[in-house]
Amino acid sequence: MLGKRVGFKKDPMRPHSLPLVMLGSGLLWFGWFGFNAGSALSADGLAGIAFINTQIATGAAMIGWLAFERIKHGAFTTLGAASGAVAGLVGITPACAYISPLGSLALGLIVGALCAYTISLKFKFGFDDSLDVVGVHAVGGATGALLIGLFATGHLGAPAKGLFYGGGLEQLGKQALGVVSVGVYSFVMAYLLGKAIEKTMGFRVPEESRSPVSTWRSTRSRPTTSAPSARRCPGRWRPLRGRPRMMAPGLSSRPLRPTRKRRSRHEAHHRSHQAAPSGRGQGRPAGVRGARADRHRGQRLRPAARPHRGLPGRRVHRRPGPEGPDRGPRRGRADGVIDSIVKAARTGKIGDGKVWSIPVESAVRVRTGERGPDAL
Repeated sequence: MLGKRVGFKKDPMRPHSLPLVMLGSGLLWFGWFGFNAGSALSADGLAGIAFINTQIATGAAMIGWLAFERIKHGAFTTLGAASGAVAGLVGITPACAYISPLGSLALGLIVGALCAYTISLKFKFGFDDSLDVVGVHAVGGATGALLIGLFATGHLGAPAKGLFYGGGLEQLGKQALGVVSVGVYSFVMAYLLGKAIEKTMGFRVPEESRSPVSTWRSTRSRPTTSAPSARRCPGRWRPLRGRPRMMAPGLSSRPLRPTRKRRSRHEAHHRSHQAAPSGRGQGRPAGVRGARADRHRGQRLRPAARPHRGLPGRRVHRRPGPEGPDRGPRRGRADGVIDSIVKAARTGKIGDGKVWSIPVESAVRVRTGERGPDAL
């Protein structure tokens, strides 16, 4: 009904802040004790077992999710740990008062691994589930409700016993019927409400209102060429990347002030752009060619031709000459680069890919209508 997001599988849509993800998951984990144990409306044994089962199942689901990631992808992720904890909270909610702590341990491991596997399927089938609602909440909740039919002890919140405690398949069938009934009811009601909203106010933002927001990422990630003030200044202080330096006790950890050399580059940068207020390449020192020669970011100016780092033995100009795309030195240099790429990437199997060589001026971004370098 909603459809996929604009730019799905084209633009990067990773979580914006993993620290906030972990903070939100911790708040959910803490508040879920009141959600499960507080449902008893009294401080008795039922509330206590619900509290313990919530803690055990959540930790076990986190381990199950991370174990799946380790087997599938070869590494653990912080986002996977947070997602596994949420999946465990969802899975233990319907079963927290009816199973033992040992059953909650098994439930958490099953729910964590199963939800992680379900999340991996959405990329395979191309489903756009931005918050993993189906993979975590739907699958985790349904699995937790079904596992009551296996792990119910019959001594806690209800006398019914699960399959592993001598109750047979009766309780498991009742749980399956309840899961299917709730699923059908939720789907029908959500579909009717969605249709009503679509016919009245609509879900999608109009295209003319959406285009400035959709281009925010690209305009923010690179400076524009029309305004000199938007270009990166080589004298601007930038924090050090990588591992922070060790500080002696008592020393300030404030960032260092720009050095004299950096300040001189800063002043020279702005003097050159004040002399050439618009256009790329204006005010550039003589003998230096290249589309970004005036934005050297404080580095030593490079000549027009230099050995390319990724292609040994090849010399690639930073900016082609005035010759056309199909003739002259420009075409020869492009052929050399393409030959090197083909030799390095060819495996002889399907999926090696293809190489296109076109002028940058011919590139067009369909959604926004940008042309030339701005479209890239």
